Amino acid sequence: FNFLPGVALDIRVDNQWDDLYGVLKNNPSVLGIGITEKTTIVVMKHYFQVVETNRSDWGFIDGDESKTFDPNATVAVYSCTSESDCNKESSPYLKLKHRQWYDLCQRKIV
Repeated sequence: FNFLPGVALDIRVDNQWDDLYGVLKNNPSVLGIGITEKTTIVVMKHYFQVVETNRSDWGFIDGDESKTFDPNATVAVYSCTSESDCNKESSPYLKLKHRQWYDLCQRKIV
């Protein structure tokens, strides 16, 4: 439904981080985003921010940096440039944690 055009989402990737490589190998222009069970992303224009959903403060934009978060609450971003480089060795995924931002257009952490 074109919510995030050019993006393949995989939810609950807690123990299966590499599942998106199969999808991206056939569609290397697509950006893959894997989201763990305790995590969500908040999309704002062409950025998203990682938010741990198991929180009581929900201060994800200007929250208290001293608060701890679940280290397993992670978002993985997969980006391939061609079918041949879409594998774990030549195109590793980036892992983002709570409060980190990602630019969907530039395909980089900001």
